[in-house]
Amino acid sequence: MRILHTADWHLGKSFKNFDLLQGQQYALQQLTDLIRSEKPDVLLIAGDIYDRSVPPACVVELFDEVMSEIVLELKTPVIAIAGNHDSAERIDYFNGLLQRQGLYIFGKPGITTPVVLHDAHGEVHFHPIPYTEPTNLRLPENDKAYFDSHEAVMRHLVANITRKTSSQARHVAVGHAFISGGESCESERALMSVGGASVVPAEVFAPFHYTAQGHLHRPQSFMDGRVRYSGSLLKYSFSEADHQKVFLMVEIDGKGQIQTEKIPIVPKQDVRRVKGYVRNGLFQLAENQATVSQDDLLEVTLLNEEPVINAMEIVKRQYPHALEVRQPNAYRNYSESRLSTEQLSKMDDREIARTFFLRYLPDLDATHEKIITQIIREIQLDA
Repeated sequence: MRILHTADWHLGKSFKNFDLLQGQQYALQQLTDLIRSEKPDVLLIAGDIYDRSVPPACVVELFDEVMSEIVLELKTPVIAIAGNHDSAERIDYFNGLLQRQGLYIFGKPGITTPVVLHDAHGEVHFHPIPYTEPTNLRLPENDKAYFDSHEAVMRHLVANITRKTSSQARHVAVGHAFISGGESCESERALMSVGGASVVPAEVFAPFHYTAQGHLHRPQSFMDGRVRYSGSLLKYSFSEADHQKVFLMVEIDGKGQIQTEKIPIVPKQDVRRVKGYVRNGLFQLAENQATVSQDDLLEVTLLNEEPVINAMEIVKRQYPHALEVRQPNAYRNYSESRLSTEQLSKMDDREIARTFFLRYLPDLDATHEKIITQIIREIQLDA
């Protein structure tokens, strides 16, 4: 059976106030094209379909369009679960009706009945394990007490599933958790746990032939590839600039052995971290920088030794989608060279103003001096 594993779509997410919906549409078009050409037996979405619990109407419409094409037109079943960004109740809405069409979408925890699909070797049982916070699930021995960690929750849910598993079938879990030893990034919302750990050991999922995980945005694997993160649909932070986003094509044979193939996602706009200088009012990339497109979303680190006024405006003239400009050298030097209160007390208004402007300008000409004199005079008259 061929399984297409995806996760962390985060539909409706913005990046430094830049709307990513067009980029998400572009990536999802690649997904539907891939399904049309490769014809996998099932698509998995391992949580965080949306970026917030109440997504905008246009975002829900996009998901509806994509699911309609995959499920109704391409006749490919979809198994999806809620992540920590989704609303479990909203994800569960119309679940029974949708399953009749081939869209199996689960929000609430505690599911013990698998989705059963068939291939030439027999049954493959898919076990949805939607995200749940420990305080949302009661202990079985005391319905007034909560679980104290994500590991305890996951061990309990997996134990409930495995009590009913068939030894004749192959088993695939679909979860949304932070696996111990996983590499995280800035765009992932921390999983909450009151007094307990938020991580889950990979060995908790040992009963399954394969576990499709969501939550961590970098593709990575555990337990010899039997537990995997596909990673997110797009780069959602500058800490992901070096990621290669992928769809995972997973093939499970008749004995439950796994083979995986990473299929790169081509972004509409890439996310890059670059360095450069502002010289004579123009931004220039430093040498040995990778090719940068004007459409890329950039974090720019200026290497100037002095602060640059209107740095963002200058960079955007050449790269209109620069989202952040950093000046670590300039402001470190500025901090180290700050005048003390005692030094300032010995300076007149004109000396203070000239010292300030000389931090940002190479020199003061006669016009600058005239403006400083005029400003000081106006301030003194209003005092």
